[in-house]
Amino acid sequence: MGARRARLGIGHALACLAHGVAVAALVTDAASRPGAAVALALGAACAVAAAAVGLLAPPRVPTRALLVAAAALAVVAAAAGGALALLDLPPHAGVAAALGLAAGLHTAAIVAAAESDPPLAPRVRPAPTLLAAGTGAALVAVAELVPQLAEGWPLVVAAVLQLAALAVGASSGASASDAEPDALASAAAEHAHPAPALGGTLATTGSERAATAAAAPPRGASDTSDELGASGRSTAGRAPLGAPAPLLALLALAVAGATALAALRPALSAIGVEQPQPAGPLALTLMLGALLGPPLARLAEQLPTRAGATLATAGGAAALVAPIARPGTLDVVAATLLGVALAASVALVELARRRGARVRRPAPTLLALAGAAGAVLAALLLAAVPLPDVVLGAALACLVAGVGAWVPR
Repeated sequence: MGARRARLGIGHALACLAHGVAVAALVTDAASRPGAAVALALGAACAVAAAAVGLLAPPRVPTRALLVAAAALAVVAAAAGGALALLDLPPHAGVAAALGLAAGLHTAAIVAAAESDPPLAPRVRPAPTLLAAGTGAALVAVAELVPQLAEGWPLVVAAVLQLAALAVGASSGASASDAEPDALASAAAEHAHPAPALGGTLATTGSERAATAAAAPPRGASDTSDELGASGRSTAGRAPLGAPAPLLALLALAVAGATALAALRPALSAIGVEQPQPAGPLALTLMLGALLGPPLARLAEQLPTRAGATLATAGGAAALVAPIARPGTLDVVAATLLGVALAASVALVELARRRGARVRRPAPTLLALAGAAGAVLAALLLAAVPLPDVVLGAALACLVAGVGAWVPR
């Protein structure tokens, strides 16, 4: 099993690195063309909606089959995107949708693998995942400094990385006799100490707010709750703070706002710029989220009460800096503060994990669909409302939902 975990971890890192390269390259290409804001919003909507579909992959499908399918689809999508860029054609929504579907399938496979084999989890948690994606975006930012490189080459590199992930995924299968002991042990542990199912309680909604406070999407993460914020306190016997439906609606609002914010910010910072380069700020945001998230979780555990509420509110408030994004120093400031917001999200996921919280399966899919709807709405509003106002509205949606999700009922 140790060799299988190593292969799964390496394959996951390669796939996330490739996705980071592909997303940064596509965003850079789209931001430099007329109608960039609408194109980015619609592209984000297609990608997130397709990722939601991928998350619905049946649990009975073998992990290796899902990983191979996801990597193969990503190879085709990245190659198609690279070909369009080399021909000086704008990115196609189908490419974004294919990459989103591949990301959703990959996430479903990795989540299933980590559930059946808990020692795999440290290799595929949000922090290392975001770090790999941020490294991919940084590679695109470095490539932009070399004028001799054609714009399509980063996507060709992404296709090669996905081919490597495909090879690793194809060799990561384990026999039933290898996987069965871990699965039985995990089931026995869960029976002895059942984890709270956050998808059906107030706790469900609070943790996925973690994913929404960040400007990057996301992708399928664990949830947290206000109960998880109190350091060292047992969740046993705690009464729920409210009905799940209203809080899930608030989370959907937050995800919709965060997705619109993440999609539109590159276009906002590209106003008046002939050759925008959003890959650098994107890499900064992702890396700060990955590096600061776990330390923030440890710091939040030292708070006397309501650590989860504090993190959620701070993440939503940090999203308000998005409208100041402009080329130069302010763009870096905005990327930095959004990285702090993303770190707050990662910290919330860490708090949930340490309390053994888990999310019911349909919740991430529903929230991803809400994000796609938010991106579509932003694209429709751009025809009548100035871009900074649309982004500010999206940021306010994140803040309102982030605070509201923690109000006792």
